[in-house]
Amino acid sequence: MTKKASNPSGGGSNLKSKDVVRKSSRLRVQTLRNPKRDEKKKKSGRVDNKIPKKPPTAFFYFLEDFRKEYQEQNPDVKSMREIGKACGEKWKIMSYEEKVKYYDIATEKRAEFDQAMAEYTKRKELGEESETDSDFSE
Repeated sequence: MTKKASNPSGGGSNLKSKDVVRKSSRLRVQTLRNPKRDEKKKKSGRVDNKIPKKPPTAFFYFLEDFRKEYQEQNPDVKSMREIGKACGEKWKIMSYEEKVKYYDIATEKRAEFDQAMAEYTKRKELGEESETDSDFSE
């Protein structure tokens, strides 16, 4: 009567054998967790809001232009998934000469970001960013 449980590879017990594999894979995932890594994540819970944001890549500048054109040509398509797929396909077949426009924009924005980041780190080293703590104490 309990033959299914005792013989997981036996007839008709495929569901139970899959459950056993699933449970064992969950256990494996839990044992592979690194507790020291989790502690580091908890310590870094404080985020600096004044840090400069990284600029988008050339593809995202292209996506912005492409999305506008695509929605004008296909007003019935509302799914970002379909728009994203079409954009990715178009980006893959574009030549380097066509992409240069977007690479130039991305390079300019990256230079601005690098400059802003250098200024931010300089201010942070000098201790001028400690003013943010006093803003919230009131």
